[in-house]
Amino acid sequence: MNKIRAFSTSTLKKILPSEQLNSLFLFGLCFFVALSLFFFTGLKPFRLIELKMLDYRFQFRGQIPINKDIILVSIGEKDIELLGRWPWPRRYHSDLIQILSSYGTKIIGYDVLFCGPDKDDPQSDACLAESVKEAGNVCLPMAFSGNNKDGSNLMPLDCFHNVSAGCGFVNVSPDEDGIVRHIPLRFRDRSAFGLELACKFLGVKNDGIELIAGKSLNLNLPGEKRISIPLDQRNRMLINFPGKSKDWLWTNFVQIIMAFMQEQKGEKPCIDLGLFKDKIVLVGSTHTGMPDVLETPFGSSAYGVELHASIINSILGRNFLRPLNSWIEALVYFVVMVGTILILCRVRPLSGGLLSAAILISFIVSSYFLFSWFNIWLKIVKPVSGLLAVYITGLAYHFVTVEKKEREIRRAFRHYVSPAVVSELTKDPERLKLGGETKELTILFSDIRGFTTLSESVPPDFLGEMLNEYFSAMTGSVFAHGGTLDKFIGDAIMAIYGAPIDLPDHPMRGCLSAISMIDNLRKLNSKWENEGKSRISIGIGLNTGIVKVGNFGSQERFDYTVIGENVNLASRLEGLTKSYGVDIVISAATQKGIRDKILCRPLDMVMVKGSKKPMEIFELVGAKNNLSQELQVKTQNFQDGLKLYYSMKWEEARDFFSEFLDRFPHDRPAQIFLGRAEVFRKNPPPEDWDRVFSHTTK
Repeated sequence: MNKIRAFSTSTLKKILPSEQLNSLFLFGLCFFVALSLFFFTGLKPFRLIELKMLDYRFQFRGQIPINKDIILVSIGEKDIELLGRWPWPRRYHSDLIQILSSYGTKIIGYDVLFCGPDKDDPQSDACLAESVKEAGNVCLPMAFSGNNKDGSNLMPLDCFHNVSAGCGFVNVSPDEDGIVRHIPLRFRDRSAFGLELACKFLGVKNDGIELIAGKSLNLNLPGEKRISIPLDQRNRMLINFPGKSKDWLWTNFVQIIMAFMQEQKGEKPCIDLGLFKDKIVLVGSTHTGMPDVLETPFGSSAYGVELHASIINSILGRNFLRPLNSWIEALVYFVVMVGTILILCRVRPLSGGLLSAAILISFIVSSYFLFSWFNIWLKIVKPVSGLLAVYITGLAYHFVTVEKKEREIRRAFRHYVSPAVVSELTKDPERLKLGGETKELTILFSDIRGFTTLSESVPPDFLGEMLNEYFSAMTGSVFAHGGTLDKFIGDAIMAIYGAPIDLPDHPMRGCLSAISMIDNLRKLNSKWENEGKSRISIGIGLNTGIVKVGNFGSQERFDYTVIGENVNLASRLEGLTKSYGVDIVISAATQKGIRDKILCRPLDMVMVKGSKKPMEIFELVGAKNNLSQELQVKTQNFQDGLKLYYSMKWEEARDFFSEFLDRFPHDRPAQIFLGRAEVFRKNPPPEDWDRVFSHTTK
C-alpha cells in the first residue's frame, strides 16, 4: 500500500509542475474553508448581521410610491388633549365611523381593541355596535395570547365582532434584534389585520385565500385574477415598508370631527372630507401613552397602524419583497467561492485581492440593485464572509510558500528605503536606480506671508491648529485637480502637475488649483475671524517648463521630486506676489496653456534673481466665465496703460495710471508703474531700453 501511495505521489509530481501542485492544494484548502463557513455563518451573530444589511438596503433605497387609496387617521396627543384622557367613550369612535361611512369610505380598519365593555358609559357600546353595523365596512383587530389553550385570546366584544366586516390579528413577531421585518399573514385560520383589510378592499373572500406552505399566499380575485404573495420557509411575509412615518398620508381624529361640524354650520372645513371616498382608512394610536410602537428597518420607530398599511400597500401595488430560495442562495455562494478560489490560484496576492475586492463590491452593489429595482433580497453575509475567509486563507498560503523570497528582499532593504519603494523594488529592482526622466511639468509654490510675525503673535497651540486646517485645505485643492504634493517646506507648499501621471492639461490644472487655494483661504479666514483668530495671506507662483522628475537622493535614501531651473523660477514667482501685491503670479509659459479659459493680467517683464533670462509674468485673475464685468474691464484698462508705458510715452502713462488709481486706489501694480513712469519722465531710459525690470531679492 505504501508503495502504491509513493508511486502515485511521485507520478503526480512528474505530471504536474510544482506550481500546479501548489494551485491544486490551495484550491482544495480554500474550498474546505468555504464549505465549513457555509454552515458556520448560519449562527446567530451572522444572522443578525444579515438582518442589519437588509436594513441598510431599505435606507439606501429610500421611499417608494405609496398607494393613494390608503389614509391613516391618528389618535395622537392633540386628540387626547381635546377629547380627554384615554380610553374615550365609544360614542366618539361611533361618530368617526358614521362620518367616514357617510363620505363613502370603502373600508375602515379600526386598529383599537374593544375587548371589554365601556365601564364609564355602557350605553355607548350599543351606539358603536350600531355604527359598525350600519357602515358594514368596518374591520376590527384581535390578538392571540401567548398561550390560548384556555381561549383567552383578545377578541372584540361579540356585539362588535358579530356586526363587523372582518377581524384580523395584530400580533407581530420582531426578529432577533427587536426589529419588525416579517409577519405571518395567516395563523389559525385567521388573517393578519392588514391582509384582512386588503382582501375586503379587493373583494377576496375567505375561501379565495390559498396558502402554499413555505412558498406563497395566493389571493384569488374576482374575474380569475390572482395575487401571489411570496413567503419564507416559516410562512412569513417580508414586509416592504415604503418609507418612514412622515411619508404616509395622515390626518387626525379631531380634524375629521371638526371638519364635519364645520360643514354642518356651513363653514369651510379644515380638511376636505371628500378625500375619504372609496379609500381604505386605518384608524390607530400614535399617542405615547398608548404603546403601539415598533422598530422598522428604516432605523426609526413606526406605529402599528403603519405596519398594517405597509402590508396593504404591497398587496394593492403587487410590490412584494422576494427572498431567494435557500437552494439558489447556496448555488450563488458556491459560484462566488469557486470563482474567487480560481482567481487566487492563478494570480499574485495583490492582484487577487483587487479582483476579490471587485467581486465583493460587485456582489454587494448587485444585492442593493436587485433589492431597489427588483425587490429581491439577496443575502450577502455568507458570500462576503466566505470570500474574505477564502482570500485570507489563500493569502496565508501564498505568504508561507510563494512569497518567501520576496520577504527576504523586504527584510534586507526595509531599513534603507521607504515601505512604498520596497514594494516597488520587489516587482522591479531596476527602480532603485537613482535619477529620473525629463519632461514638461507645471510647478506650484505657495507660502504664507509674514509667517514669522504670525508665529510670534499667536500661541503655539492655536498656530498648530491653524496650520493643520490650512494645509488640509490647500492640499485638498491640489489633489482635487490631479496634482502631486511634492513636499512641505516649513509653511510653504510645493506641488507638481503632470507627474507621476501624465496630464496634458497640467498648466490648466495647476492654475485651477491655485484659484481654489485662494477661495479656500478666504473661507478659512472668515472662520478664523469668527473664532477670534488672525487672518493670513499667501502668495502662489506657477511656472511651466522642462524639469527632471524621479527618485533623487543618496543610495541609502531618496525621494520622488523634481529639480531644475524651472523649479527655481516657480519659487521666485511666488516671491514676486508680495512685490506686486497680488495673490498669484504665473509665467508666460503657464499663461500660454490657459489663456483661452482663464483671464490673466500682464504684470511686467522681469529678470528674477539667479536667472539671466528675462521673462514676462502675469497675474492669474480667474476663470473668464466666473468674473464680474468690472474686473474684466479693469484688466483690459491696465493693459492699455502698459502699452503707453512700453511705448515710452511717460507723461501719458503717468496720467493714465493716476486716473486708474482714482478708480482702483489699492491696485499695487498700477502704483508701481505710476512711480516708474514718473521716474522715467524725469530721467528717460536709453533708446534701446529692453523694458526688463531686474529683481535683486527672492
